Amino acid sequence: MSPKILNSPFIYIFIIILGLIFRLVLACETFGTNDVFTWYEFCKVASTTGISEVYIKYPNANHPPLSLWLMSLIYRTADSFNLPFYLLFKVVVSIFDAITMGIIAFQGGFISLALYAFSPVALYTVGYHGNTDSVVVALGLVGATLVTYRKYPFIAGIFIGSCSSIKLIGVLLLPFLWRYEARCRPFAILGAIIPLSTLFLGMYLTPYQFLNQVLRYSPPFDYWGIPMLITMIAYEWRTMWSNFPKELISIYVPIAKVATVWVSLWIGKGSRTSLKLSERGDIFLVMGAFVALAPGFGMQYLIYPLPLMCCLLPKKAIMYNLFGGVAALALIKHFYQPVNGMPASFHNSTSPPLAIFFLFLTWVVMVDSLFSVLYKDKVAVDKTIR
Repeated sequence: MSPKILNSPFIYIFIIILGLIFRLVLACETFGTNDVFTWYEFCKVASTTGISEVYIKYPNANHPPLSLWLMSLIYRTADSFNLPFYLLFKVVVSIFDAITMGIIAFQGGFISLALYAFSPVALYTVGYHGNTDSVVVALGLVGATLVTYRKYPFIAGIFIGSCSSIKLIGVLLLPFLWRYEARCRPFAILGAIIPLSTLFLGMYLTPYQFLNQVLRYSPPFDYWGIPMLITMIAYEWRTMWSNFPKELISIYVPIAKVATVWVSLWIGKGSRTSLKLSERGDIFLVMGAFVALAPGFGMQYLIYPLPLMCCLLPKKAIMYNLFGGVAALALIKHFYQPVNGMPASFHNSTSPPLAIFFLFLTWVVMVDSLFSVLYKDKVAVDKTIR
């Protein structure tokens, strides 16, 4: 097939539509993980008694208020049209993933788009798993792309601010807004403030739960919210000597996450000259940092660095998809059959050894890709784009 045909907009649109169909078929044929049921419970309470009651009733409610409000809107729409909540939920996140595919087509070309559109990692996360990760990726990529081209600072601010208001890890992209010229910067910051103001709503409604659940975004021993991390580190350093091995494990994660936050702030503010990276390389590193701040060793978090990996390092993206595909198939096979009307993972969250092994290999490829970008100069990175 000639390069002209491969670079045709119609081919790109066809691949995006085909990738979207794959996601929708998987969404229709599977219920998903226990995250879908958890979101259903959150949305039911939010729709009947209010968002604040969700934080009070469910200690594992760690999404910001805007995320809960939007998901409860999906719940009410599904209820009005007598549709299954899980189906409409996954249709919405699939549409957002189609936006991500459009950004990849614009940034990386045919090969990059095909690698992502038919990626088992993306198909699993979007069509099966059932959470907001693909929404965060889409909003963050649109905002970061606008920053890269120094276009529409107000709109870029809205997208990145919305990304942060859906899942708090999106705040790592906020420093990129500082890359606009001084005269445009206030508009970008104002755009981000609008969706971010919803965070203060959560602080006002349920301050204790908001600090302890939304800023925490992790299991009880593993805080990543900045205020909570400072407290946690001080506590751990004071007590670690009484039981060194256990405390060493417990303190490693918060320290690593604080370091990740500060490195991401440094990159986002504008260090690409010293790092000799393309701007897409910068964004790739920060979205890779999203995984470091995730609350667990989960398959769904691997979608964060995948779009730009397909653009910058397509050969590594093939290995990433290969290992991730085996892990995804093992997980779906293990958890596909529901138990008492609920997904199997709701009753037993233990993943099969095969899935854990290939998930580990996928993480190895991701870390290797991050270091490959970090230690390559701009020319070397850009050569791998098409």
